[in-house]
Amino acid sequence: MDLKALYAKGRKIEFEFDGQKGSVTYNPDMATRKHLKNWADKLQALQDGDDDSGVLDMVDEQLAELVRAWDLTAGEEPIPITRESIAELPIQLKQAIRTAIYGDNGEEAKKGKRTSSMTG
Repeated sequence: MDLKALYAKGRKIEFEFDGQKGSVTYNPDMATRKHLKNWADKLQALQDGDDDSGVLDMVDEQLAELVRAWDLTAGEEPIPITRESIAELPIQLKQAIRTAIYGDNGEEAKKGKRTSSMTG
């Protein structure tokens, strides 16, 4: 298995939120133990401070780095994958996407997708 090719391609998975299905393509090289540890360290440093908004900003930044593509729209307009647009999404939707990404443990790798459900 060529990990470089896998990373270049991204990994497309499905998620469910509030009875609707969506899909997201994420960067597998950003969902590694090393990256999660770096994010955990950043989170701990922010939690040790007094700025709670920094924690939320960090979560949005993490999602912006993880996600390569998604099918989220506002009406007919695609929602861009930026920290600013992610900050406008409902927290439960962001959690459904993150849960799907981190829950993608390869059990359905042969099918090329993994589905995670969360209602909000």
